[in-house]
Amino acid sequence: MEHVSVLEAKEGTISFASASPGHQQAVTVYRSDDVYDLMSTSEVEVSGEKVKAMWDKRLTEIFCDICIKEILKGNRPGTHFTKDGWLKIMTNFEKEAGKVFSQKQLKNKWDALKKEWKAWKKLKGEDTVLGWNPIKRTVDAPDDWWESRLKVVPEAQKFRTSGIDPEFEGKLD
Repeated sequence: MEHVSVLEAKEGTISFASASPGHQQAVTVYRSDDVYDLMSTSEVEVSGEKVKAMWDKRLTEIFCDICIKEILKGNRPGTHFTKDGWLKIMTNFEKEAGKVFSQKQLKNKWDALKKEWKAWKKLKGEDTVLGWNPIKRTVDAPDDWWESRLKVVPEAQKFRTSGIDPEFEGKLD
């Protein structure tokens, strides 16, 4: 078992460092009827089981806004952020979100978001007349449109029940 030291505990978040040099982790603790549930920012082993990262809409938007700022500042000259870019992303994310995430955690989220974005754009294709269903939070299209598009883009199945909000899409385009 790996030894950890608690660095800080405040407002439902416990930050700790492992015995591995430079490894720091934040775990959010939620209390529910005398039972504590752990939600971590990446996979962490808790009692022999891995706990997956939990990103909500607010954290994702904060993260994307910070990444966009760093891209505009030139800290992603090609397809990857520079070391300085990642450092600024981590620092600004901690300041704005109040959470400590490692570079690996943030990069994993960035890679997942890029993959989702590509699937979303491929799903929509050149269709400009699609509506938005604010209740389902996805594209408002007939079943036959979905069936034909999902044959071409099967990885976009998840978007049938929850898409990328047009307001947020405007930032990413």
